[in-house]
Amino acid sequence: MIRSLALSTSTALVLIACATTPKPDVAASPQPQPMASPAPMTTMASSAFNPAGTWNFTADNQGQPITGTMVLTKAGDGTLGGEINSEIGTVTLTSLMVAGRKLTAAGVLPNGGPEIVFAFEFADADTFSGSFAVEGTTGAISGTRKKD
Repeated sequence: MIRSLALSTSTALVLIACATTPKPDVAASPQPQPMASPAPMTTMASSAFNPAGTWNFTADNQGQPITGTMVLTKAGDGTLGGEINSEIGTVTLTSLMVAGRKLTAAGVLPNGGPEIVFAFEFADADTFSGSFAVEGTTGAISGTRKKD
């Protein structure tokens, strides 16, 4: 009898607990959505275009032409680096990003100057045009690959 009473009491407690426990709001739970396939990444290894090399350029800085060379390098792991040399000095390029035939890069002007940002678009394997921006000033830049 005691055993039967204990089972009846525990059964009653379980039923009461189930009856008083709030049901989860199924409508508020977001339904899983299928994930979109990630866009393919452009890497130097998979791209036919390789900007590495030495480039002669002319930049227009508020009507004043600046000429020089840009040397772009590619490490064994595909990482790009480089520098720009002109009468102003040398700018070591950092944060180089390639997307198709577009390249963006940044560097710091000589003597601890401000950051300069470049955006290049390569029309073909031997010519580019683009722009640069430094402290709110922008200018045009274009160049050709230096032939050996």
